[in-house]
Amino acid sequence: MRKHTGEKPYMCGECGYRTVAKSHLTRHMKRHTREIPEKAHKCDQCSFSAAQKRLLRRHVLRKHKDVKPYACKLCEFKTADKETLSEHKRTHTEEKAYLCGECGYRTAHSSSFTRHKRKHTGEKPFLCDECGYRTRESSALSIHKRTHTGEKPYKCDQCDFAATQASHLIKHVRVKHNGEKPFVCNECDYWTADKATLTNHMRTHTGERPYKCDQCDYSASGKGQFNKHMTKHTGVMPFVCDECGYRTAYSGSFTEHKRMHTGEKPYLCEECGYRTAHKSTLTRHKRKHTGEKPFLCSECGYRARESSSLSSHMRTHTGEKPYKCDQCDFSAAQSSLLKKHVRVKHNGEKPFMCNECEYWTDNRTNFLTHLRKHTGERPYKCDQCDYAASEKGQFNRHMTKHTGKMPFVCEECGYKTAASTSLTRHKMTHTGEKPYMCGECGFRTAHKCALTRHKRKHTAVKPFVCEVCGYGTDFSYELTQHKRTHTGEKPYLCGDCGYRTAHRSSFTRHQRKHTGEKPYLCDECGYRARESSYLSIHKRTHTGEKPYKCDQCDYSAAQLPCLKNHVRVKHYGEKPFVCNECGYGTTNKTTLSNHMRKHTVFSAALTQHKRTHTGEKPYLCEECGFRTASQASLTKHKRKHTGEKPYLCNECGYRARESSSLSSHMRTHTGEKPYKCDQCDFSAAQSTSLKTHVRVKHKGEKPFECNECGYWTDNRTTFLNHMRKHTGERPYKCNQHMRTHTGKKPYMCGECGFRTAHSATLSRHQRTHTGDRPYVCGECGYRAAEKYHLSRHQRTHTDNKTYMYGEYDRMGNIFVSP
Repeated sequence: MRKHTGEKPYMCGECGYRTVAKSHLTRHMKRHTREIPEKAHKCDQCSFSAAQKRLLRRHVLRKHKDVKPYACKLCEFKTADKETLSEHKRTHTEEKAYLCGECGYRTAHSSSFTRHKRKHTGEKPFLCDECGYRTRESSALSIHKRTHTGEKPYKCDQCDFAATQASHLIKHVRVKHNGEKPFVCNECDYWTADKATLTNHMRTHTGERPYKCDQCDYSASGKGQFNKHMTKHTGVMPFVCDECGYRTAYSGSFTEHKRMHTGEKPYLCEECGYRTAHKSTLTRHKRKHTGEKPFLCSECGYRARESSSLSSHMRTHTGEKPYKCDQCDFSAAQSSLLKKHVRVKHNGEKPFMCNECEYWTDNRTNFLTHLRKHTGERPYKCDQCDYAASEKGQFNRHMTKHTGKMPFVCEECGYKTAASTSLTRHKMTHTGEKPYMCGECGFRTAHKCALTRHKRKHTAVKPFVCEVCGYGTDFSYELTQHKRTHTGEKPYLCGDCGYRTAHRSSFTRHQRKHTGEKPYLCDECGYRARESSYLSIHKRTHTGEKPYKCDQCDYSAAQLPCLKNHVRVKHYGEKPFVCNECGYGTTNKTTLSNHMRKHTVFSAALTQHKRTHTGEKPYLCEECGFRTASQASLTKHKRKHTGEKPYLCNECGYRARESSSLSSHMRTHTGEKPYKCDQCDFSAAQSTSLKTHVRVKHKGEKPFECNECGYWTDNRTTFLNHMRKHTGERPYKCNQHMRTHTGKKPYMCGECGFRTAHSATLSRHQRTHTGDRPYVCGECGYRAAEKYHLSRHQRTHTDNKTYMYGEYDRMGNIFVSP
């Protein structure tokens, strides 16, 4: 009955072990007395011996004979042991005869019940002779002893891996050789080969902390963390180091501490041979090989290999700086930064100083990186091209050219970059933050390197000097670039057009011509520029700033080249750009280049011009037979067949086949009308509209007049369309017309469910929801949602009921700006 009640009246006076039977206690006591009973019963087939005859019988039946006399009547299970058969039968009956009175746990096996009870009693009867480690189960003690012996009996048959536990070998095979990710987190990309580890990880998402302290409000998500906390209340630290007096509450911490004295490093990385004294350190180290970053920032998606790195990162969001300097107002987000501050600012230390130049730093990694500028060492080599870098950050940035991956995106303007630090610096252009300040003059900047460069203005230090000409600079990269003016080296090559340059920054700017990237945005009007200098100049059109003043007159300019031209032309009378053919002089290089084409017999422009006299049209379209005298005209023509529209409006998504069409379109957003009539106040966004205005309004021309009805227009396409009303010609065959027979209406309004067969009809319908009225009368400001409504309205202003002048788009449709 004691099996059911859990009563254990027999207790060991040495260790507190309890049992239900006196014979069990007798066997247990032999572990303390080291009394080993004589094993009189020996196996005649191997070296096995036993103290009891029944144990020998079981050994013989299991190991040396295939005889298994105990068979299950419900299945094919057989065994050599009657007790094993009894336990097996419970798998069919689902009988769990052993009940725990503490927690209600049930099991079918007495051995499982015995092990379970130890969780409540705290009994750990199995003792390690080497280090005093105790455990509830004999199997756990066997595994533990292998940490002392170094035994790893479980070998992988596919590689050299060996493990102390079978479960570790199983995990190794599943993850390394089978590629399994058995336990995957649904919230993030974290995965593990261990179910318990995944359970602990999930608590980082759910916030669950099941381990609660009954003496304070502390709670923990992991049992190990909780046990460490409890020592604050108990104060019990039974493990003491004989070498240095170190105390701890945990045998594991004590074992790891002793390795500091012995130098033992039992944990080995199979990838690179790295050894460490701590299992947790090995776990973190392995993430360098696997790339695993299980710690995720919920604010920005940043991932870290270590929880401490995530904690430090989170302070960039909260702004918390818990580490305070007790000598000044300095505070830091990391303890290492505070230590550096004290060493450099208050103690005057310069721990790492360069013997080649006056550079010094308090960071060893930065110092080693700096030394490569003198040695020329570039340890980071690209396996896809010849590029090599002295810094890992430079190398990572280079690799994005091959991968194209730019995971860091600015939410304000869409700017993308491959480096988190670049995104941080970029964001300062929106916030205006300038965290780096000069202590000498109060100068502030958003970039640390800019502050370093600025400070040298006060010290006049230029550590990098050219041996050829004596040129001095503050930075090694500037000296490297300068030296190329002597060697002629241009290492940066454009793969698109063959352009070469000596400067990386010039190369970056050049590439934007091919990619179309314009990362610099004007907040006032949406203007975008490829270079920051262009944006600075553009902004002066809003502010009216003209910082460049002429010291000889009142002239001022927004750009330095404009001031230089002014001085040369107005005050010095210079015309530095002179034509060798005819003596023509100008102040502008571009103007001279354009002039020289008049003398260049073999220029493309002259060749094309001659074709207007000869009628030659060498460029043929294979699709329709169209011929032209110009290669550019053929290229534009072919886009009618391919449908290609490479020129994109960033404002509304409009696309055009020609750059000139896009330029005209952009004026609908800016409202610009650069073409002015010199006879009245009329202005137009397109030169053709101005020409039409002059011909009709001031010259009274009627260039296209219908002989049938008197209708006239200044647009040839519109005139041809009108003539079809008389001829009945219908040259445009529409496949969409068939929808009037099939009833198919593929275009649907997302607001009300209205359906139509034509996209244009849907566009007009949607204006009833948006209230958009894009068609405006130039006379009175009347607005209409439909073009024909505007046409009808405009006739109220004119005597001619069939014509209304205005600006026309490329298709001959009238467009009147407000």
